[in-house]
Amino acid sequence: MTFWQENYGFVKEVYDFRCSKYLEWMDNIEAIIGKVMANTQYTAKEFKIIKDTFTVKGRLKTKEEKEEVKRNEQAKKEDKRDEENVEVEEENMKEKEKIQKTK
Repeated sequence: MTFWQENYGFVKEVYDFRCSKYLEWMDNIEAIIGKVMANTQYTAKEFKIIKDTFTVKGRLKTKEEKEEVKRNEQAKKEDKRDEENVEVEEENMKEKEKIQKTK
């Protein structure tokens, strides 16, 4: 058996826990953004309170969360590079086909 099959329950539990924490974090952020985006004019003091609340809620709490966000960003960048490479390879193949047709 592979690692994933043997430890499926544990892996799923960790994944579900992280997803629930992430969703909770995003809900908090959306609530604060909703307050700021309302059609209300705030005094400087009120706005500072909202800004501080947003900063506190938006801050990643643990080193693990920060590392996970960095890994996700790197993965997205790599995916984007891979997509660009595929597009370039496809263009090169088309050019090679054109060259072969002209010979």
